[in-house]
Amino acid sequence: MTRARIICIGNPYQPGDWVGPAVYAALRREAIDPDIGLIDGGLQGLNLLTLMENVDNVVFADTFISDGAPGSGIPQVLREPFAGDPRLSFDHAGGLAYLLQAAPLVVDRLPRIAVVGMDAGAGRHRVGELARLCLSVARERHHAA
Repeated sequence: MTRARIICIGNPYQPGDWVGPAVYAALRREAIDPDIGLIDGGLQGLNLLTLMENVDNVVFADTFISDGAPGSGIPQVLREPFAGDPRLSFDHAGGLAYLLQAAPLVVDRLPRIAVVGMDAGAGRHRVGELARLCLSVARERHHAA
């Protein structure tokens, strides 16, 4: 039974939106707990709502919008994300911010949600760190259930 899901979001062909797909590729090479599902969410937008059903925990991997402040390129975790967070953007044609806004209206029992990401300008050398952070958050949330 899948009790947690890591859903990686983004467009690998868009220079500023590669983070989620790169995390997905990195995690495909890892040994992941059998009860943690790994999903390539790509550009599915609101279609991802169904993946938030019948699961206890969801971790999204996505690109964060940088505010240019020191440390903004460091992988970060939003443990209680909401649609108005400045690191999430509404400019990806129905991206994660829309999904988070719609989820309470559509999903009967919301899972615990975390978003793990970094600014695309941080560099691909940080993808492994970000992938490990996604797994850590998924496991932490999973075991806390």
